[in-house]
Amino acid sequence: MKYFNIATKATSTTSQTTLEYMVDFTMPERLSDDFIARVPQQRKLINRYMKSKKLLSYALSLESQKMWAIFRVSSEFELMELLADLPLTSLMELNISTLSVLNTAKEDITVVCLN
Repeated sequence: MKYFNIATKATSTTSQTTLEYMVDFTMPERLSDDFIARVPQQRKLINRYMKSKKLLSYALSLESQKMWAIFRVSSEFELMELLADLPLTSLMELNISTLSVLNTAKEDITVVCLN
């Protein structure tokens, strides 16, 4: 694994410090049987990270053999733990960037009250 640009620029939200990182994964040219067998467990953990708001976005391009993920964590150590737990991490090269700014579009969720 390769880790680059892991300077920590912290931002405070309420009482907890959070950091945002973008992880750029490069998949192997040929997806081995081992890689494919690990995909269901990867998806399970990705969903868990998203529910816990540790993972803000996750994208995959089979055409370019890339995956991108944006994490919001309390420390660089927490990020490394999350990445180490992902089953596919050991089979890919990584490039990690600390994000200085993260803008996302909010989903407009309309709540309907039937009272």
